[in-house]
Amino acid sequence: MKAVTSIKEAEEFFLLYSPPRMAKEYSLATMRELMKRLDNPQNKLRVVHVAGTSGKTSTAYFIRALLQQAGQTVGLTVSPHIVSIGERAQVNGVLPEKEYVEYVNTFREQIEQWSDLRPSYFELTAAFALWLFAQKQVDYAVVETGLGGLMDASNVITRADKLCVITPIGYDHMEVLGDTLEEIATQKAGIIHTGNQAFISSENSDLSSVFYGSQVHWQQDYDAPKNLPNYQHGNWRLARTVYDAIEKRDSLPHLTDEQLEMAARDTPPGRFEVHTVNGKKVILDGAHNPQKLAAFIASLNKATIQNSQWVISFSEGHDTRISDCLPQIAALHVPAICTEFSVGQDIKSRHSIPADELQKRCGELGMKALDQPNLHEALYMALQTEKNTVIITGSLYLVSAARKLLSIEA
Repeated sequence: MKAVTSIKEAEEFFLLYSPPRMAKEYSLATMRELMKRLDNPQNKLRVVHVAGTSGKTSTAYFIRALLQQAGQTVGLTVSPHIVSIGERAQVNGVLPEKEYVEYVNTFREQIEQWSDLRPSYFELTAAFALWLFAQKQVDYAVVETGLGGLMDASNVITRADKLCVITPIGYDHMEVLGDTLEEIATQKAGIIHTGNQAFISSENSDLSSVFYGSQVHWQQDYDAPKNLPNYQHGNWRLARTVYDAIEKRDSLPHLTDEQLEMAARDTPPGRFEVHTVNGKKVILDGAHNPQKLAAFIASLNKATIQNSQWVISFSEGHDTRISDCLPQIAALHVPAICTEFSVGQDIKSRHSIPADELQKRCGELGMKALDQPNLHEALYMALQTEKNTVIITGSLYLVSAARKLLSIEA
């Protein structure tokens, strides 16, 4: 395979190298062998491991930002990526494209020797991130799980000094993680290994028995910076709780109010993003389950809702729970354009449910909804309405595709 020369080619390499993996094939065997051949870079890192259903990425970003404000070099890996695949292997928030490409080529030369080992897309990108962080000798690595925890590819990280973070737990990926919150929480808690401290969102208080026996610390009630939307307050408080523990353990500096304010500005793309496009206010949020959608709606003011045109699309799959999402939007009495997307991340491709099927389900709830399967056309229609705000939600993959079509830069 020819050398990678750009971020785009890097993404193509990761996609083309890895075969699709079915849910029934979830196992840590391939990841463990891959990490062994890479000389177990995960064992060379001080890790903050983040699992949960809602707020994982935002909490991970806040932890990274707080550590950076303390003068630390921090690796961060999250998924899915919204702007570029570089989000899956960040060092202090960014890695210049030239440097990123150089590391991808070195990594590629190693793994192409192992034709007997075919990791999935997530395993490959996660392994690359951990390997890169070890190469860069970061002070800390903040690692977000992809799916669950116990059988997630990132759960090869077992050092006793690992800090585990569990964000709010809800119904997600039920075909893999289980049908009850207790079963799902047990899977998420699977990242907690012997000696690990665990930091748990206060929203998980009804699931406290799942975390019994580990060194549990519950989220503290810090004041949230005024610039943060309501739904980010819990994520911020959990991140602050984690940082304060690291500060004490590793003798890091106590952050000033100004530094805390700076850290709070470091939010990931695709979460309550606000832009101006063609003179209209455009809000993008990848709220893809009932818990996230409820938090997003709660952060919108009444005037915004009353003057909004919605563009919605949901992934097909058991984890989406559209029957619990659509009634929340229907209750707002807003017009919606149902559209579609198809992207290649994590499992080769992720498809939305057909726009006409979504429109039919909206109609059954009394919603005023149109179907336009072409996302580009759907966005054009939304921007031409008399409403002064366009809200795009239902999936992070939808947000990723919409950002590109709207030419929204990072």
